[in-house]
Amino acid sequence: MPVDLLVRPRDPMLFGDGRPFTADPGARAVTLSWPWPGTCAGAVRTAVGNASGFNWQTDLGRALEIAVSGPLAAVKETPGAPHEVYLPCPLDAVPYEQDGSPRVMRLRPRSAPAGGGCNLPHGSLLPLAVTGEVKPAAGREWWSLPDAVRWLGNPRGSAPAERTMGSLPKEVRTHVRISPSSGTAVPGFLFGTVSLRFPDGSSRSRDEGPSEVAILVRVEPGAGEVVPASGFLPLGGERRLALLESGAGLWPAPDQALVGAIAGSKRLSLCLATPALFAGGWLPGWLDGDLEGTPPDAGGLRLRLVSAAVGRRIGVSGWDMATRSPKPARAAVPAGSVYFFEVLGCEPLSEEVVRSLWLRPVSDGEQERRDGFGLALPGTWIPAEEVKS
Repeated sequence: MPVDLLVRPRDPMLFGDGRPFTADPGARAVTLSWPWPGTCAGAVRTAVGNASGFNWQTDLGRALEIAVSGPLAAVKETPGAPHEVYLPCPLDAVPYEQDGSPRVMRLRPRSAPAGGGCNLPHGSLLPLAVTGEVKPAAGREWWSLPDAVRWLGNPRGSAPAERTMGSLPKEVRTHVRISPSSGTAVPGFLFGTVSLRFPDGSSRSRDEGPSEVAILVRVEPGAGEVVPASGFLPLGGERRLALLESGAGLWPAPDQALVGAIAGSKRLSLCLATPALFAGGWLPGWLDGDLEGTPPDAGGLRLRLVSAAVGRRIGVSGWDMATRSPKPARAAVPAGSVYFFEVLGCEPLSEEVVRSLWLRPVSDGEQERRDGFGLALPGTWIPAEEVKS
């Protein structure tokens, strides 16, 4: 049975962005704006393995079989309020301001006009239509789950999100190298770290933004494995500490209004809640040369890719415990990216199929899906021509 956990960082967290960080004078390590799924999966698996008495010389393969979904943002907007899930802003939504009021421009697939065309790859892909020249507004990188669900289920709407959150603040620290023989600082050997500061409910963190931000994950342990519901958890670079708590009841269930809005349609969108890893870079490997295919573990559902709103690729690596070496760097599709599909076959989407797609990982590799890469939310869409008509 799945177990939901809340990870509450107590220290500023350092989630490496893949750039080399050495002991040279002047070196600087810079954090990502949110942890990789693999980072959280590795930390949680270590906690499960330690609680279950794993032999780390022989049980590494057993640990990798533990599926960990997430990380999602669990936010307390005010002290004493319950945690609520926030998701990255969908990339088919472009927040901006007009006359001091928040607005959102929705990007929709659009067919080329008569006699026109485009140079997108694979020939059949459609461009995304814009409705005006706007400057995207900063500070709305995260949307509340209800706002995201409303966006995904109402393809004709373009109302701005009611509750948003900007990127987490970062904290710069300067460190010194300590001589092991004298216990004093080595002259000239200064280095810096730029870490992610998670609001924790203190007065300092409430100066602006939410009262508290934590990390929500779902763990699916094997038979006889113990998932600790409390304790401290080393997370990210420099083994900084986070508090582990039960997150029972926080993992979002399929939204019935969204399921009803999608069911019966022949158009499906998939919005990434966590970064995804695909064999084709931005293109899922489960699509063939005609851009047709079936998402992993989606039964007989067959889709054809029509268009996509994909952010700039981001590099992901990590540490391989089995080989004791860095993992090869790969390009990941950022969270918030949206893929627009047409459903092939005669039958439209059923409610059962839509529910099965809720926060299902769609990355190519089985291990990548166990690590939580590519969690997706289903939605529906309409082409730009239908809105104009």
